[in-house]
Amino acid sequence: YLPKLQIGVLVGHRPVVPLQDPAGFSAVPYAEIPAYQGIPSPLYTERHKAFSKAIREFVDRELMPDAETLRATGNPPDRAILKKMAQFELIAMRIGPGPHLKGRQLPAGITPEEFDYTYTALTHAEMSRLGIYTIGEAYSSGVMIGLPPVMNFGPPALRDRIVNEVLGGDRTIALAVTEPHVGSDVANLTTTATLTADGRFYVVNGLKKWITNGRIMVNGKAQPSDYFTTAVRTGGPGMKGISVLVIPFAEGVSVRPIKTSGSSSAGTALVEFDNVKVPADHLLGKLNAGFPVIMTNFNKERWAMVSGILPACREVVTECYKWVNQREAFGKPLAKQPVLMHKLGAMTAELEAIQAYFDAITYAMNHLPAGEQAQKLAGPIALLKFRATRAMHQIVDDAVQIFGGRALTQTGMGQKVEHLQRVYKFGAILGGAEEILTSLAVRQAFRAFPPSARL
Repeated sequence: YLPKLQIGVLVGHRPVVPLQDPAGFSAVPYAEIPAYQGIPSPLYTERHKAFSKAIREFVDRELMPDAETLRATGNPPDRAILKKMAQFELIAMRIGPGPHLKGRQLPAGITPEEFDYTYTALTHAEMSRLGIYTIGEAYSSGVMIGLPPVMNFGPPALRDRIVNEVLGGDRTIALAVTEPHVGSDVANLTTTATLTADGRFYVVNGLKKWITNGRIMVNGKAQPSDYFTTAVRTGGPGMKGISVLVIPFAEGVSVRPIKTSGSSSAGTALVEFDNVKVPADHLLGKLNAGFPVIMTNFNKERWAMVSGILPACREVVTECYKWVNQREAFGKPLAKQPVLMHKLGAMTAELEAIQAYFDAITYAMNHLPAGEQAQKLAGPIALLKFRATRAMHQIVDDAVQIFGGRALTQTGMGQKVEHLQRVYKFGAILGGAEEILTSLAVRQAFRAFPPSARL
């Protein structure tokens, strides 16, 4: 905010506390990933650091100034902001590597061919500085989960049109799977799609709940997202009766905002489909074969969530180091209190362990074909997300104890801790609850269990 708010300087005076460049890299121990603080890395290079800096500068310059306003009003960002993100190719980069990047000019001179999951993770990390599960989700997180099914399973003409519209910032898209009474149990969803007698349309009826970016702003007015990638029942009970449709905003589509523990600016919505006519060619994949369409992107969604959890935890750990270093109590600095030194050490150990686990899986994603990723990494990614949300729980809990009452105050020196302690449980629920993920990982392990293994 300095360039906008500074009106002058006092001649002959220097700041008592030197002002830091908010888009620069911090020298506080553990405030950045190890590679950005001079520790050699097999994954990150100077090109990655230059890329991170470019994204960080854009976020600070173009998105951060509006973040507080959005948080206060609860409004989603206007389409004009998404258009600006699209021009910087930020929306396209959040999807990850792929043909959709061909011909695009990426920041810091990175070519579409070299853009991999490491660069994708760095993109997510810098976006998380806006605040995970609140403002960070407001800026096109729905695209990350709503567009890949269209890209991978959509009819070519429909796919190309929607991908160009969304990546260009002209339209938005959201994933609509969860229902009021159906969360992780996707196979039992109840929203129906009935084919008309002439075979030209599906008529969709049902409710979807907790839909991220389901509600957007266009010229200052709220409306439903332009598209919903929607799981519907077209056949009998169970997973074999599920299909996926791309439903455009049309007559019969309505949304109501849902107030969550985070900010309403994420556009979380209850979406109602009331006799909505959807062209039959908006089917993704095959009829009654939608379950694999839904499941295909779950691994990347869970991995992407950890890419946001890590910098959020790192920021809180950094705030704790700063506070303990400057605060005095009982006649001596907090940094000399053994109990607080232990807490800081434990928080840091959790953080860096998850970072190493995440980097190892990211490296594997860069080197495994998509089919092998699903086979070999679904379990490890599930355990990664579980371990990350458990670590976040411990880090946030310790941070609150370190900051005391300031961690319960939405303004002032403890505001970043207060924010994360209020919303961190989102990570343990979204993308698959912790208990679901650990069970998934163990089931997958037993599928590959060697028959000859005995005690």
